[in-house]
Amino acid sequence: FFSQMACTAFHSQSLFGLLVIYVVIVASLICSGLYDTSLKSANAFDYGANVGDVDLEAFKVVTAIGVHGFSALCIGICLFARNVVCCAKVLPPPVVVIILFFNFVFNAAGCTCLWIHHLPNFPGHRSRSIFATAILSSVALVYNVGIVGLYSYYCSSGRGSAMPAGGRAYAAESKGRTTATFDRSPPSIPE
Repeated sequence: FFSQMACTAFHSQSLFGLLVIYVVIVASLICSGLYDTSLKSANAFDYGANVGDVDLEAFKVVTAIGVHGFSALCIGICLFARNVVCCAKVLPPPVVVIILFFNFVFNAAGCTCLWIHHLPNFPGHRSRSIFATAILSSVALVYNVGIVGLYSYYCSSGRGSAMPAGGRAYAAESKGRTTATFDRSPPSIPE
């Protein structure tokens, strides 16, 4: 399955780079340990401002983990659907642009949660790991905009076909058809 994934085009490598950034963000937030998924009172290890029984600062981190995890899932699905030859459903570039737009919106929400994260018991009132992850999330926002520009150029230049990597296009028949058909079988290896 994975051996049929070409991922050789620059736009596919850009999607893979964005996927790696999101995975690093999620892993960094999980490893920071500055989140709490339970509803309980403050204890001796209180590091944030509590509102009722919910630690608001920990909720921001949990929200950022969820949003960036969802973004990574969306980018992963786009990457596999665009590059795995055996997939029956192939995403054309305009659909990828729309997914990247919604991905930008989700990433902006997660990035905002990380930038407004405030820890009164830490030096400078912020954790270094959360601050570094907020910077990385901001880089992902800019990178996402760049990929949208790349896919927009890719669509407008006429190269944005629905053909997966490794597929071969046949010329349209002379029976009045204006679209070409694609051979979706994996390329054969000469012996």
